[in-house]
Amino acid sequence: MPYQRPVTSRCYVTTFRKICDAFVEIIDDEVEQTFRNLKIHQFLKFPAFQQCIPLLYEILKFWNAADEGFVVNGHLLKFTSDEVSLLTGLPNRGDEIKWKVDPLTGPLSTDIKTEITKLDRLSVNATKIKTFIIFLLSNLFFPLNNHKTPRRLISIANNVNEFNSINWASCIRNFMVNEFNTIIDKFAMEKPLGYINGFFPLLLVSLFYYIYFISLRFDFWNTFPAINHPILNQDQGF
Repeated sequence: MPYQRPVTSRCYVTTFRKICDAFVEIIDDEVEQTFRNLKIHQFLKFPAFQQCIPLLYEILKFWNAADEGFVVNGHLLKFTSDEVSLLTGLPNRGDEIKWKVDPLTGPLSTDIKTEITKLDRLSVNATKIKTFIIFLLSNLFFPLNNHKTPRRLISIANNVNEFNSINWASCIRNFMVNEFNTIIDKFAMEKPLGYINGFFPLLLVSLFYYIYFISLRFDFWNTFPAINHPILNQDQGF
């Protein structure tokens, strides 16, 4: 079989968590309460773990575009917005947005990351809230391989009420499904896989729980190659 370059991602949850750890030191109760109201306070403590591209590469091979799920040993593991909601704490309700059709005219995700690190205790709360939301959307939910940020996401970050009206669980799920389908098409055409955009670590967590609980009845662990990673280490947990 022709060589295929392994898939790559720009979603670095370890870096995201380090920045959040510093950010929580400069915010007050008002900012924290706003994040709780928006149902995003939990991301300040989102678990940090290193990328495991070999594991991601193996998992994506099980994706079935027709069923929109992973077929492992004959069992269909559906990837739904309910599951994204369960794993992230984001409500599975609200409006769907079509932000991908908008121009990529927002600031680079790398610049947004730099901007949030420049904030301090004296920064106004509105700026802290807006900057964190933009950071969350551009660096965790929807990181793109070109580092660009759609203009629509920037406008949402500037409007707390609009942010709260959107079904982010569904948006994340649908975006990831499109990315999975793109990767599978490249597999079939034997093309370089390139980057996978979006919140891919969520896929690793999702598959871990699926496999862990189903493995109580079926021998799923042997389906995947032996890869040393915390998510597959049952002694460490997640």
